Amino acid sequence: MADETTDVERLVSELSGSGMLDAEAITDLNVNYLEPWKRGELDSDDRAYVEAFHARIMSASSGEAVNEGDVLTPEDWQDRLTEMQSRAERAEARVATLEAELAALKSSPA
Repeated sequence: MADETTDVERLVSELSGSGMLDAEAITDLNVNYLEPWKRGELDSDDRAYVEAFHARIMSASSGEAVNEGDVLTPEDWQDRLTEMQSRAERAEARVATLEAELAALKSSPA
């Protein structure tokens, strides 16, 4: 896990210093990827996104050609959005279940 931590921090740092991102994108990287990692909450999909985003931005900044297989189509983005919405709905349902369980535990006699 320590290697993964160093890698995520390094990737975000390199992206932030690349000169290719605006302040909003850098904030997004820090808030949505680096901070969750620091809390131990960065999942493998998000890590894969940071790695792919880093590869794409760094290859663009170096003038290297981008592999067309790495470019997401609008359909790919829609699929990703649909999956993220599904994950959010499942997470919300799980939170509701846990809140109900907690409430039941608090109201039950010890």
